[in-house]
Amino acid sequence: FKGKAEYMVTWAPATNVFTDEDATIPYVAGASAKKVYYKGQTEGYEDLVMNVSSGNGCPLVKTFNIRTVVITDAVAEDQEFCGAVPISDLVATGQEGAAFKWYRQATGGVVLAPTTIVTTGTYFVTQIIGTCESTTRVPVQVIIKTKPIAPISPNRNICGTAVLSDLEVTYD
Repeated sequence: FKGKAEYMVTWAPATNVFTDEDATIPYVAGASAKKVYYKGQTEGYEDLVMNVSSGNGCPLVKTFNIRTVVITDAVAEDQEFCGAVPISDLVATGQEGAAFKWYRQATGGVVLAPTTIVTTGTYFVTQIIGTCESTTRVPVQVIIKTKPIAPISPNRNICGTAVLSDLEVTYD
């Protein structure tokens, strides 16, 4: 809440309301706090009421309907592929309606584009529901195996019948 005048801003109910971003310092009911953080414990909707008093007898009451979405960690097994594949080929599962983000780092870093070519190593996946992302990046070991090179065989014309030993196949 922003304003030039000195306002008293209180919140109700005080349950699940905190004064710090990490949600470790609970808001004390009746205390003035222009900025609070909400951390719901169960999935669903709850009303959070802000009461603003400026001392001039003209109070402001604003109700926020807050939706809590509980997101579990993504589930993914280690994966193996033959030849180059894009990130979009990696498989993870999660809650209904979830999308997934892949990273190379356990923390920090950037989300990998779906077209990023995967190499052998560890990738990390989270799941997204709406704008909410799971907090744990699940590690996934990826192994890229070398594809065998296709054999080289000259075109051959065969008149009549031939036996397999008549065909020559070489590898590069």
